[in-house]
Amino acid sequence: MRMVRPADVLCIRLTRGTLEILSFRPNTGSHRTFICRGLNLFSLWTDFAGNRVHILRPGSDGIDTITDERAWSVATQALFPDPNPVADDCLLLETSTARDLWYRKHFEVFALRPGIGFLLQFRDGHAYVLTTHPGEYTTVRDALLASNLDQGTNNGFTPHPQHRYPAGSPVKPYRFATVDYKHRDLASEGTWETVIDNRPGTAGPTIGISP
Repeated sequence: MRMVRPADVLCIRLTRGTLEILSFRPNTGSHRTFICRGLNLFSLWTDFAGNRVHILRPGSDGIDTITDERAWSVATQALFPDPNPVADDCLLLETSTARDLWYRKHFEVFALRPGIGFLLQFRDGHAYVLTTHPGEYTTVRDALLASNLDQGTNNGFTPHPQHRYPAGSPVKPYRFATVDYKHRDLASEGTWETVIDNRPGTAGPTIGISP
């Protein structure tokens, strides 16, 4: 039995065969990932995203096994997009193989690379590079700057096109050519123009935009 406080959960990830909970252990300063494996965890994801699940155990909710590991599993199978609205206190980052539901309180950096794309980085160097479709950079940039990524604005980011969603789906995420995940402090590498900086020890949000 492992107890994880909601306050210590950083992110929940869904892949084709796993549901994974990235958590912080305040007593040791370390991070652990609880990985639930099973053949059909999509309903469990919906419940988790809606804050309706509190106890996970093998043999229920499609879970075969649960392991305590140091990092994410390696996802290789294609995953379809999440058709459900994203909770206001979260940000959903989808890649071609995973859905990552981050709590907003762990969001640290929003930056851009003019004409190319954007960086969203979360606590402890969990970074996402979002590359726009040709000719769409300015439109997406203006929409993101106008929203300031505030609660209540669009909070989903995906590479999946509209036709992959159910007919009549109300979900309208920002759509990109690619969304790539990297566990690296990209925001400190000097190749991005920082717009929002919530990292500890920084002066707070900044604005520095190139046309």
